[in-house]
Amino acid sequence: MTIHFGDSSSIATGKIVNFAYLVDRKSQSTDGGSATGGGHYQRDLNTIVIDTGMSVSISNNYFTIPNAGTYIIEWSAPAYAVNHHTCRLRQSSPSDTGLGEGHNEYMNAAGTNRSEGVARVVQSGSHTYRLMHRVNTTNSSNGFGVQSNGNANHDQYSWVKIYQEA
Repeated sequence: MTIHFGDSSSIATGKIVNFAYLVDRKSQSTDGGSATGGGHYQRDLNTIVIDTGMSVSISNNYFTIPNAGTYIIEWSAPAYAVNHHTCRLRQSSPSDTGLGEGHNEYMNAAGTNRSEGVARVVQSGSHTYRLMHRVNTTNSSNGFGVQSNGNANHDQYSWVKIYQEA
C-alpha cells in the first residue's frame, strides 16, 4: 500500500489496519495561539476525532500510542505572519528523541501556510509523542493560526494522522 500526502510525497507501507486523527480544536472564533520566535514550542493537540482501534490518548498536548507495532505518523501545523517556520515530531517517552522534521516553510508577513512531515516508527510498547514548532518571527496574537471569524462551529489548527501497519 502507498500513502499519498498533500505535498505530493508518498510512502510505501504494509497493510493499514487502524487509523487515528488528532487535532488542536478550539472554540469558535479562537486563534491558534501565540508563536514566539527562536525556539521549538509544543503545539496543542486536544481532540481525538477518529480512532479505529489503537486506543490513542491525549493528555496535556502529548499523545500516546499504547501498543507495540509499526506506525506511520503524519503531522501538519499552520503558522501566520511568522516568516520562516518548521514543525517536527518528537518522542517523549520512553526516551526524548527527534523523529522527523516537517517541511521548511516561508510566507509573507500577512500569509498563512503549513509545515508538514511524516515519520515511520516501530515501537515495542507504549510511546508518547509531541508536536513541536519553531518560527522565525514572533506573532503574539495568532502566529499558530488565524480563527475562522465565526464561519465554523469550532476552529482547528495542528493535526496528526496515525496509520497502524499490520
